[in-house]
Amino acid sequence: MRSLKRASATIGLLVALAISLAGCVHIDRAVTINSDGSGSYTLTVGFSEQLISLAGDQFAASMGSFGQKVKNEGGSYRHYDDTGYSYWAYTRPFKTIADLNQFVQQAPQTGDTTGSSGAIGATPTLGQSDTLTFSEQSGFLSNSFHVTGHMSLVLPQSATDTGGIDVSTYLNDMRESFSVTMPGSITSHKGGSVSGNTVSYTIHYGQQTDIDVVGGGFNTALLLPIGIAVVIILLLIGGFIFWQRRRSATRATAPEAAPAFIGAAPDAPTTPGFDGQPNVTDAGGAQG
Repeated sequence: MRSLKRASATIGLLVALAISLAGCVHIDRAVTINSDGSGSYTLTVGFSEQLISLAGDQFAASMGSFGQKVKNEGGSYRHYDDTGYSYWAYTRPFKTIADLNQFVQQAPQTGDTTGSSGAIGATPTLGQSDTLTFSEQSGFLSNSFHVTGHMSLVLPQSATDTGGIDVSTYLNDMRESFSVTMPGSITSHKGGSVSGNTVSYTIHYGQQTDIDVVGGGFNTALLLPIGIAVVIILLLIGGFIFWQRRRSATRATAPEAAPAFIGAAPDAPTTPGFDGQPNVTDAGGAQG
């Protein structure tokens, strides 16, 4: 009887250990939005090395499979280890806010993963209780972006109380974060911490928070043609002013035309005589 009780306690402890290891999870989401509504979204997921060993090869394969899906869609991913954790980082570029809303709903499926030893890594679908929604409002010279959502690491008691053993104290290393970088300034935000044009939220086990950030930036899609039009107008104005000045300078330096010579007609024709005096013809035609 004592052996049966000891075996039951051992099994309960192993199950509790499996759940506590499953709680050693780090989830980080980072979004960068450009002024035209494009940008990049990075999801980084980290699990403790104990959990990776417990879950087996199939667990890591499912993480890599999601990474291959991201690559096939034009994104990238990498796998690295850091301070007792194994991380997978998935980066996906998006062209529109609608694309971003689809990406934030997708994550690796890590639930009910059975390892080679038969142990089960009790890790639910990542971020299944989280919500993130992005919207865009276009303006004449600027676009406004709004993100709302909710993050929670509050687990039900059934997930932390196994066989009468409370494993909540083992879950303190759980962490989840979200950050959004706006193209211009932060218009408003609720909660989180601000650094420049980035707002960040971080929670740990037993915590939850609401996300609400508004920001914006110049609409480059409109600024480009407007800028080209302004440059063309300035060039035309400059060209007209230059032509006017050139024309004025030409007029100022051109020589004046000499007036035509007009000889004055004498009052009466005179013919010099032999003595040098003019001969005067009287009215009768006789010469003196």
